Amino acid sequence: MEEDPKAAVQGVNSNDLEQVPEHLDDPLPQTAPPAAAPGGPVRFARMTGSSIAGRDAAGWVTDFLNAAYYRRPVAEREVDDMRLAFAILTTYWYGLQTPRRLRLTDLRAFHRAYGGHRFDTEMSGRGLLNRQQLLDGATQLIGDWFPEAYGDAERRAWGIAFPSVQERDAYDPTRRLAVARLGKLTPESGPPEGQMWHTYPPVEMPSVEGVVGALTRPETWPDYASELGRFTPLRPGGLDGQTFEIEVAAGTESGRPIFTGAT
Repeated sequence: MEEDPKAAVQGVNSNDLEQVPEHLDDPLPQTAPPAAAPGGPVRFARMTGSSIAGRDAAGWVTDFLNAAYYRRPVAEREVDDMRLAFAILTTYWYGLQTPRRLRLTDLRAFHRAYGGHRFDTEMSGRGLLNRQQLLDGATQLIGDWFPEAYGDAERRAWGIAFPSVQERDAYDPTRRLAVARLGKLTPESGPPEGQMWHTYPPVEMPSVEGVVGALTRPETWPDYASELGRFTPLRPGGLDGQTFEIEVAAGTESGRPIFTGAT
């Protein structure tokens, strides 16, 4: 008997999945509902997750990221392991012959590559994936070239590891835009009572030129992703006229985040 792919996902509630559409069409509330409100987490998830993952993939994609990073004890988390996990998902998606979102059926391939590691307690905690396990699984899932390619900044762009620099140069980022849903531009400003500003402590950088060089190469921005989110460019070229997909993780402190996003 063929294995039910849903059985490989921890904590997936099929009723909840049915409540999460591909994209949010109804208007957002003016104020965020309390976290404890009935249906709150599902309602929040309806803001969408990632353009490359369909509704029925939300459970296993989140479970994979949790195992690679978010479910680890805080002291044992390494942010590049999270970036690696995202790169595995995105590189696998890029390898699909026809541009489409990841589906529940794609879980079978991930479960074949990573299912054994999830129960290996000698290298990592039960249900978790350490960095070597992530790379070993990616070798089986994507190809034996992946670990070296991921470690090579020249073959890593748009959150994808490429077999060669030539293939990186041939990549068309609008492939991802084709499966995203681009909404209308939001107003550039709003009334003061509707604005929210966040400031962060300054970070010392080695040079102004290096910062400018990084900012003007948006294809490298996924390399700077934090555990709270990342920016992925959806058009070729630099910053001028660029469109970004923004993926944000809410509830990271709980070890079981909900991924939201917008373009």
